[in-house]
Amino acid sequence: MCVKWVSHGLTFRQVEGCANALFKETLETRYKSINRQGVSGNMQIHCARSYHIISRALSNVWAFSIAVDGANKSGMPYLDIRVRFVLEANLFNLHLIVEICFCVFNV
Repeated sequence: MCVKWVSHGLTFRQVEGCANALFKETLETRYKSINRQGVSGNMQIHCARSYHIISRALSNVWAFSIAVDGANKSGMPYLDIRVRFVLEANLFNLHLIVEICFCVFNV
């Protein structure tokens, strides 16, 4: 659940608040112990696992490209770094990092 909330743009503190609110509504104990440190650890494991899968895929291709894009969505500028490659006749376009920027893009 934490990964879904973070992928929708919630901060670790907001995820902690959502989990506490969900626990109060449902009384499910799995949401009771979620805190910022737990969310951070969970996201580190998830990212490490995802990067490992991408690195294994890249070891089987002879070429890939890295695309860096800057954009502004809902008034929040961000930097999007993707890796693109073809593996077994399928084109993959995967996010490596999406970083929220506290700066202004002049496009």
